[in-house]
Amino acid sequence: MNTKPCIPPGPEVQNTVPAQQEPHHLRLRGEALERLARGAPLEEVLQVIARGIDAQIPGATCGVMLLSTDGRHLRTIVPPRLPDFYNLAVDGLAIGDGVASCGTAAHRGCRVLIDDVASHPYWTAYRDLAQQAGIIACWSDPIPGPNGRPVGTFAIYHKQPTHAEECHLDALDFGARLASVAILHHLQASALRNSQALLRTVIDEFPGIIALKDVQGRFVLGNRGAAELYATTPEELLGQDDSAFNANVEQLAAFRADVQEIISSGQTLRATETSTDARTGQIRHLQSIKKPVQGAHGEPLALIIATDTTDLEETRSSLARSRKHLDHVFAAIGEGVWDWDLVGDRITHNRRWCEMLELSEAYLSHGAIEFFALIHPDDRARVQEDIERCLGGEGPYHSEHRMLCGEGRPIWVRDRGDVIERASDGRPLRLMGSIADISIEMDAQQYLRLTASVFRHAHEAIVITDIDAHILDVNDTFCSNSGYTREEIIGQHTRLLRSGEQNDAFYASMWASLHREGVWHGELWNRKKNGELYAQLGNISAVRNEAGETTHYVGLFSDITALKESQRHLEHLAYHDALTQLPNRSLLADRLQMALAQATREFTLTAVAYLDLDGFKPVNDTLGHDAGDLLLIEIARRLQASVRASDTVARLGGDEFALIYNGLEHSGECDQVFERLLARLTEPILLHGREIQVSASIGITLFPEDRSDPDTLLRHADQAMYRAKQAGGNCFHLFDPAQERRLRVHREALTRIENGLAARQFTLHYQPKVDARDDRLVGLEALLRWQDPERGLVLPATFLPLTLGTPVEVELGNWVLETAIDRVAALHAAGHSIPVSINVSPQHLADPGFVPTLSHLLKSHPHLPPGLVELEILESSTLGDIGSLAGIMGACRALGVSFALDDFGTGYASLTYLRRLPVHTIKIDQSFIQDMLEDTDDLAIVQSVIGLAAAFGRQVIAEGVETLAHRDALLALGCHLVQGYGIARPMPGDALEDWIRSHGGGTAS
Repeated sequence: MNTKPCIPPGPEVQNTVPAQQEPHHLRLRGEALERLARGAPLEEVLQVIARGIDAQIPGATCGVMLLSTDGRHLRTIVPPRLPDFYNLAVDGLAIGDGVASCGTAAHRGCRVLIDDVASHPYWTAYRDLAQQAGIIACWSDPIPGPNGRPVGTFAIYHKQPTHAEECHLDALDFGARLASVAILHHLQASALRNSQALLRTVIDEFPGIIALKDVQGRFVLGNRGAAELYATTPEELLGQDDSAFNANVEQLAAFRADVQEIISSGQTLRATETSTDARTGQIRHLQSIKKPVQGAHGEPLALIIATDTTDLEETRSSLARSRKHLDHVFAAIGEGVWDWDLVGDRITHNRRWCEMLELSEAYLSHGAIEFFALIHPDDRARVQEDIERCLGGEGPYHSEHRMLCGEGRPIWVRDRGDVIERASDGRPLRLMGSIADISIEMDAQQYLRLTASVFRHAHEAIVITDIDAHILDVNDTFCSNSGYTREEIIGQHTRLLRSGEQNDAFYASMWASLHREGVWHGELWNRKKNGELYAQLGNISAVRNEAGETTHYVGLFSDITALKESQRHLEHLAYHDALTQLPNRSLLADRLQMALAQATREFTLTAVAYLDLDGFKPVNDTLGHDAGDLLLIEIARRLQASVRASDTVARLGGDEFALIYNGLEHSGECDQVFERLLARLTEPILLHGREIQVSASIGITLFPEDRSDPDTLLRHADQAMYRAKQAGGNCFHLFDPAQERRLRVHREALTRIENGLAARQFTLHYQPKVDARDDRLVGLEALLRWQDPERGLVLPATFLPLTLGTPVEVELGNWVLETAIDRVAALHAAGHSIPVSINVSPQHLADPGFVPTLSHLLKSHPHLPPGLVELEILESSTLGDIGSLAGIMGACRALGVSFALDDFGTGYASLTYLRRLPVHTIKIDQSFIQDMLEDTDDLAIVQSVIGLAAAFGRQVIAEGVETLAHRDALLALGCHLVQGYGIARPMPGDALEDWIRSHGGGTAS
């Protein structure tokens, strides 16, 4: 490896190259500089340099890498002409000693020449990559930056063994230096653009006006402040003078003259001027500095910097107005002012003094005799004495007395004054003062005296405290209620009265209300001096001064201890059973809410039990209601004794009780708890000399296994209790939430079906049956469908099983029967005598109303031959008593209808059905038909059913015929009646006639 001394090269591109390379270098440098001059992107300039060096060294390719933002990696800016996988792999190459050629050159700041990368240790980590890319040699020069430190690398790659000769090194050096020039130029241009942007930002954000104008007064530059003054943009200002935005001729002339003066004189001008705001038309006051400057090309310009002082001018004007207003205030001051010239014995007043005393302006100036004549006779001597003391130098004069108004009506005044001028020997020369009408204040004092009497003798307890709740005063009722004397309680903190019945949160809320709203209302329990508790109802109010600051608190309280005791008794009656004193339903609901919250919080189980006595009624009937009441009281006592203090026993009414057990760890605890409880309840009870023994049936549900609300939990426990009662009593039964959910889902599904039936969402589709020998239509099968608005067309297998054993099954069956017979009658009336088979469920057929309903429907269509109606029953269904079924079918046949046995071969009593039931047609189940061509067992079953039908003289039809092969095989076996998708799919009733016509027939024999 060869290295160049680690001396950072300068940015100058020297021409110390062989003569044969110099023209090429000159052209390359010229092209690079030309692109820099026209602002081409740095990547483009570096691309030109790299490809230019490529052209000088046959078989070589150049690449340029620059430092990443973290300064620790090299990012490819101009990739060499090498495979993409190599360029992608080295993009982000780490800078470090021994990291290939470029990483080492950037780290050392020196040239790195490696002629055989396959053997050089610097390329150990990249040897396979270089081999795949075909790289034999790699020379790298650091690209010097502005401070001499490398900002990247310029590298030459060879795919043939090459030794670095002088011309090669000159080209490498020239490429690195020219790249350095391009990078430095790019950095300087970026810095210049940033500086210009920063300067523009400073100018635009300057809180005032900045502008440059030429000799003609046209804007060369204007910031945002200047543009806003003229309601335009900085761009629209350029090339315009003020006349384009300002119509004030005098202002325009002044602005133009100022610009010409400063440019011609070269002197700075400071001025206070006005301009019209183009947005509002308001006159704006400006404090401006204007000075001459030179433009970029040496042309004379005027720089104008102005600050908007409109707000300051308005503030000054407002201040002047305020001072004038203050003069008026002093002239019309609210108090009466008097000024006594003791030397001239003359007293002058302001108008307010005359207005206060209801005197004419003649009294604005008068002698001292008239002044004293206006003082109430009872107060005159005292006032004269107070004035004499002031004149004698004993301090200011102050008096509260009565004065006589113009009509002789007295008012109370507060009169204050002092000597404001004395002679050199101390003799008073001038006395000045003022009076204020305090009649309202004196009335208030009288009112306070009255309220003090009310305070002292009020029926409510009253307490006054400072802002720290120290007691300042109490009335007699407070002392009577608390047991403390006034002397004992004054100065004490109100916490002395606390009973401990309210927690700290209660008092924190009370004080929060007082601080926030200035008032608190409520009830609290306090403790008397002797330790007794007493209840109070009242309110506490904050007393605030004129500044809105709280100075005191006043509380008024009524003793409601007797009322609370009465309320407690009533609440006990409201929440407890009168006979057993156990909690009733209302209190049970509260306890249950708390129990569920505790179970949720502590992750435990809560058992809710419903208990009903077995054999209670005979006790009532034989021994009387008194004995029954005693029995219930004893049962309640035993229940109470069997639970913990945290559990609850409640009487629901009659002989029914509810229990709540808290904190169970697992469901197995219930067995132990309720087995003990049942044993305790069955112990004999002595009533009226007779030994009575009763037991109980108990239903239990566990929360949160049963995640229901309290009412539902109790209902579930009640349901479980009935299960226990059905099991014979004297036992308990645990409610199963999963089973209940299944029942609820089933009930909801049944409700949807009922609603769908009421909303006419059900319909019948009809599937044709044909004789395969001549393709003649021999009948139709009515098939039920549900057109659900949400799920679309629903097949009966989805919803019919949900109706089994319910009234909905019969209701839906009657609808099918009626709808199908109506369709048979309509087809017959249209000339199509086609039998229609109708599926009937076993429960529907066994319903007592089935035969009367069928008879009524047939009679409603007197022209319809009953033989066109065929009823299909499932051979695979559990049909119950076959004798009873045969009787029902016989009654139907008496009406003229026939029967078909559906799904034949899937049940367990086929021969019995054939022998005893009056069926006319046997339908081979489609499960045998579909696989008969592949499955010999199914084929054998089909052959057997056809043989049985022939043996018993029954007509046979195959359902589920899907293909022509099935049809032909059945014909060969002797079954010529078929139906299935291979014949026709089920279709709505509206489409039947079109299908019948297109099939070429309409009457079946």
